[in-house]
Amino acid sequence: MFLHDHKGSRAVFASLVQKLQANSKGEGERPSFAAVTVDLRAHGESTKLRINTQVELNAAKLNKEDFIAMASNDLDAVRGFLLRKNDEGELNLEKLCLVGSGMAQA
Repeated sequence: MFLHDHKGSRAVFASLVQKLQANSKGEGERPSFAAVTVDLRAHGESTKLRINTQVELNAAKLNKEDFIAMASNDLDAVRGFLLRKNDEGELNLEKLCLVGSGMAQA
């Protein structure tokens, strides 16, 4: 699972994920890996929020409550997706690795 930096997007990991997901070509080659990238709230393609009306989100304007919602709601949705894939036998959560870059606000 790859998590990008503040004001970044999942696109930063695109070439690495493509290499990790490449099928092995023969003996001695590395195996392919499942890889999940997400655009966190107000980043990349996750800039619209619809509750009753659609709201545009801006990473530069995130507040404490937005970061709490990102952790409690958004990443919980990713967790649910990963659990479903694990239960369907498509991946093994016992081998989950989290790769991230800083989310510190200046």
